Amino acid sequence: MSDWIFIFVLHNLSVNERIGNDYVSIVPTNDERITSLITEHNTLRYITGSFSDHFKRKVDPAILIVNKNAPKRVLHNDSLSAFRNIIALLNILESWQQFLSSGHKSFIPNYSNYFDFYPISPSKDYKHFITWSPALHGLDDPKDFRGQTSPEITTSMKAEPIDSELKKGLLEHWEARFVKGMEQEWVTTVLFRSLEMAFQASAVPSKNGSTIYDYGSSIALWVSAFEILVHTKDRPSNYKDVLELLSKARFNAKKIRDKYYSITLSGKNRRKIRVTLTQKLYYQMHQCRNDFIHGNPVNDRDLFPDKNLKKIHYIFMHPFFTKSQ
Repeated sequence: MSDWIFIFVLHNLSVNERIGNDYVSIVPTNDERITSLITEHNTLRYITGSFSDHFKRKVDPAILIVNKNAPKRVLHNDSLSAFRNIIALLNILESWQQFLSSGHKSFIPNYSNYFDFYPISPSKDYKHFITWSPALHGLDDPKDFRGQTSPEITTSMKAEPIDSELKKGLLEHWEARFVKGMEQEWVTTVLFRSLEMAFQASAVPSKNGSTIYDYGSSIALWVSAFEILVHTKDRPSNYKDVLELLSKARFNAKKIRDKYYSITLSGKNRRKIRVTLTQKLYYQMHQCRNDFIHGNPVNDRDLFPDKNLKKIHYIFMHPFFTKSQ
């Protein structure tokens, strides 16, 4: 009998190697733990082998599995989402880093949609498939199942088992909270809440056909992710707290590390201060967020650093991407 439990399909994602730890893993359909589960529960072959895109091209989705011997809290949605969000954000940041440094699109997932949980999963006894979402609850026969990927993204992206100090640190915090049970630690509360917001911010901005308001909403969520991360629990956080956190970041590149830039702080005590590039970019995001969320006049320039349209790239161009006020 397998020591692992089939939990979620990540229908938009493919993986060549397992990504995870002793408690949770994202694995390909040919992983020995999946094949063992299929041997025990024949119905699983319907959900692992019937996925395609909208033009009937076969897709091998990734599967999220959990060790039976893991603490019960690991099976909670907060734990699974936190784990997924760590892996997602590591891939997304790596993908955009490669794009910004080379100008070429990476084959690593660059949007969080690739890491969405499919809303249909096997029941605990593996005899039925359960649909579960805020909009719909359902129970169906596995033999009738035909899975599909989401049409707004490509199906060729493959997540990588990124090996980094950041991954190590994040998974150590995940284990402290969800394996060792240190739920009351504020540092992990804000960390995983921030990652949830960042996961939403990283989705394809297409709810309204990719208008500038879709992009503005994504920027607002990114700003929120930063503000959550610096929250001390004792008082509300603000952009100055984020600027303070970013001032502690260490970079090798002198152009990023040194305070070559300036910003004028808003509020009663308006004053100009010297800042690093990361601080300046965040401050511009914060100002942009305010304009979009508060209903101030906006246009496409507000979405770019220094409001400079020369920094636009073809990847952002869209037939519905037009100026608005």
